[in-house]
Amino acid sequence: MTIVTGVLVGPAIFTLIMDNTFASDTWSEVASFGFIRFPGIIFTLDADGIIFLVVLKFIFGIIAMIGMVVALIGATALAIIVTPISFPLSIYRYFKEIEEEADNVVYGRYGHCGKGFRE
Repeated sequence: MTIVTGVLVGPAIFTLIMDNTFASDTWSEVASFGFIRFPGIIFTLDADGIIFLVVLKFIFGIIAMIGMVVALIGATALAIIVTPISFPLSIYRYFKEIEEEADNVVYGRYGHCGKGFRE
């Protein structure tokens, strides 16, 4: 079970941190479903109305937190399912970026180091 968890969660964490494939965008979109906005509450300005407002806001807050946790769990489950497909692309893009940065350091931005052009 530990090996399966590592094989599924490892690529998911790497791909989400690198943020260079569709998986991180998908995770963000699904996780954003958890931010529930509730309508305003109409209440009277007496003691019972204030108590009603506080209790209802507390209940709405608990419902919103439950919705957020469910959305985060769903987004993470979807990411664990999708990232084994996008992990090779993420690795390729990661090493390509490293190679391009190394070329910029060695040869400069325009492909030469001042004395001559790169062959």
